[in-house]
This record gives sequence, C-alpha cells and structure tokens, in this order.
Amino acid sequence: MKIKKHLIFWHDFRSMIKNLAIIYLIGIAGHVIPATRTIFIFITPVSLLLINILVLLHIFPFFEKRLFLFCGITFLFTFVIEIIGVHTHAIFGAYTYGKTLGPTLLGVPPLIGLNWLIILIGAAAFVELLFKKKFLIPVIVPLMAVAVDIIMEPVAGKLDYWQWENTMVPLQNYLAWAGIAFIVSLLYTCIRIKITSAVPAIHLGYQAVFFLALLLFV
Repeated sequence: MKIKKHLIFWHDFRSMIKNLAIIYLIGIAGHVIPATRTIFIFITPVSLLLINILVLLHIFPFFEKRLFLFCGITFLFTFVIEIIGVHTHAIFGAYTYGKTLGPTLLGVPPLIGLNWLIILIGAAAFVELLFKKKFLIPVIVPLMAVAVDIIMEPVAGKLDYWQWENTMVPLQNYLAWAGIAFIVSLLYTCIRIKITSAVPAIHLGYQAVFFLALLLFV
C-alpha cells in the first residue's frame, strides 16, 4: 500500500531526477538570459516552494512519523534562528532579506526555513547513502552546508535574496551555518531517520550547480 501511495505522486526515482534537472536547467537559462532574468527573479518564491515541495513529497509518502517530526523541528528551529539573527545580528552578522524570496514574517521569508530543511536533508541523505555510517553525518553535513552557502552568497547578493550590511560576508556567518547544521544533523542521527532515496542528495547537487552557473554567468 505504501509503495502504491508513493507511485501515485509520480515520484519514481528516474522521473524525479529528470524533472528536477529540467526545472533547474530552465532556471539557469532564465537567469542567464538578460531578457528573462527579471521574470525568473520575480517567480523565485513560487519556483523555490514548488521544488522543495516536490522533494519532500518524494520522501513523505512513506509516512514515517520520525521524518515528519524532524522536518517540523528543523523548519521551526532554523526559522526562529533566522529571526533572531536578522534582529540581533548576533548569529550570522548584520544582514537583511530582500524582496526576491517573497513575503516575510518578522523580517524573514518562511521559505528560508524550508530551504534550510531541504539543504540539510540532502546533505544527510548524501552522507548516509555514500558512507553508510550515521556517525559521520554530524561531521560531514556541516562541511557540506558551509560549502553550499559559500557558493550561494555571491549570487544571493546579486539577486537580492539578502544583503550584508558591509557587503562582505563575515566569517561569523559560515561558523553559524556549521553550528546550525551540526545541531540539526545530531537531531537527524538521534531520531534515527533513514532516507533510502537518493533524490534529496541529488537535488542538493542540482542546487549547487544552479548557483555555480549563476555565479559564473550572471
């Protein structure tokens, strides 16, 4: 029954990988071509929400309660951390969110909590699938999260995802990313979640390629 429910969402592995690749290739082209860049920036909140939902739907049909718990806690934790960070500058440094990521709640787009969740699930799934050792998750996931942010930061400024007060990204930001990813990956390990699908990990790779392409050509 669970397998049938899983297939109802057309989320077999090959379809998901192909569809996500097409979406990201269109996104790269839309941002790189000057004539369409404004439109693609405008639809960023919708496209980001849809992509993240697709990835979550791929793993949610298995209805594992621990996965729901992990996702809920991670979303709320990272969203609250971002709110504290925006208003105090004590966590990441001095920054504000722009208009590109859509409506904000207390200065932070809710999409940010969702994007944190997708990045960290992807990194954890990558480590688990590649190394088969859960104890490595809290070690490698923070490194992967920081690597993704390093790629993202220059593009985020150009596209007005967020802006740093002094334009330069502080070291504090990367240390915060590592710390948050470490805490969440510990939770992932303690709750004993197991994601057998490679889709979240491959999606994280697609996301990295997307930002690398924009870094080079936008």
